[in-house]
Amino acid sequence: MQKPRYLTKSRFTLANECPTKLFYTRKDEYANSKNDDDFLKALAESGIVVGELAKCYYPNGQDIKPLDYEAALNETNQLLEHDEVVIFEAAIKYQNLFCRVDVLVKEGNQIHLIEVKAKSVDGSKVDPFQRRNGNVLSEWKPYVLDVAFQRHVLTSAFPEYAVRASLMLVDKSQACTVNGLLSNFKIQNEDGRTSCVRINDEPICHEILTTKPVDEAIDQVCKEDYDGRTFEENIQWLSDQYAKDIKTPPSIGKHCKTCEFRCKGDADNQMKNGFRECWTEVLGWKDQDFDRPTIFDLYYFRNLEAYIEQRCILLDELDADALNVRDDGALGRSASQMQEIRYTYLRDGRKEAFVDHEGLASVMREWKYPLNMIDFETAMPAVPLHQGMRPYQNLAFQFSHHTLHEDGQVVHEAEYLHDEPGAFPNFDFLR
Repeated sequence: MQKPRYLTKSRFTLANECPTKLFYTRKDEYANSKNDDDFLKALAESGIVVGELAKCYYPNGQDIKPLDYEAALNETNQLLEHDEVVIFEAAIKYQNLFCRVDVLVKEGNQIHLIEVKAKSVDGSKVDPFQRRNGNVLSEWKPYVLDVAFQRHVLTSAFPEYAVRASLMLVDKSQACTVNGLLSNFKIQNEDGRTSCVRINDEPICHEILTTKPVDEAIDQVCKEDYDGRTFEENIQWLSDQYAKDIKTPPSIGKHCKTCEFRCKGDADNQMKNGFRECWTEVLGWKDQDFDRPTIFDLYYFRNLEAYIEQRCILLDELDADALNVRDDGALGRSASQMQEIRYTYLRDGRKEAFVDHEGLASVMREWKYPLNMIDFETAMPAVPLHQGMRPYQNLAFQFSHHTLHEDGQVVHEAEYLHDEPGAFPNFDFLR
């Protein structure tokens, strides 16, 4: 039996980046670079730990564990029959919309929807999400839209309840009040699903997560225009597109540069390239056009959107004056001068490395030997390991120190590797 094609909050977030992505997502035939991104996986694990810590703030909460849509909905609806209840991962459905609410607190006819994120915030700010004029800050807009979608699903499914929404975030202004907090939690992977469990009953810190109301910011984004549709109409349109597996005609822009479907397909498996499909559809490009360098290949190229709108995308069609090359007066070449060099190399198909011999020599003449070279590693856990540390504060646990002498001799001077579980490494690192 085919699973229902619900528009979930993660798919809604994806559609806000680009609605055409809804057609490519969760299809094995399309290559997706995010599936193999170790950095994104590490971020996800950090978020899972924060989510498990958030549950500790509600000791009487009940977890909805089934992944199956219907089973999760049935358990949630049974718990909502109670007058007062706290539910983790509550499953809410309205028509072909579906979401899992991180923390749902019901008190009578009042429901508090809480979305937990590992993003840090200065907890001393009353409203960190909006400017003075009411506009939502760009860095917070994806998070606000996420909660806005959930609030819409919840209020539509249960119109008899009064719903308020909040974001629970990591408060970087607060120090951890207990020692070994992070070691209370363990990441595990079962059947390909990553989860987190609390492995002991040690005290937790109630200060490093803060809950901020987000309804005003939600109301603000709901007032915006969504290609001629209201916020609610846009959700309905996106859900219809996804339910019917309709490909939204692509609209190309600078967002395409970071598209996860912009990757090389697997030749053995003949995986499809969503980015290539979109650009072929809009620009009429042939296979050989995708082998030509574009403005995406220029580091920090300004006005990407404007040049894409003008269809001035291929480097051999770009005038060098567009680079706005200038000398910043510092040693060596400026960023725009280096950009010009890359532009020339790419346009002319040159493969050799570029070295600024004159600039490098001028710097090297100022060197005083021996040169000291230190390589070090740090960790910045969202949930602190040590009492007194703030979220995302650095733990320095490894370094190696080498010296390079004028005659070319390299000497390994010292090294340090912290190997005592649970101990604070920074002071020993410095000593």
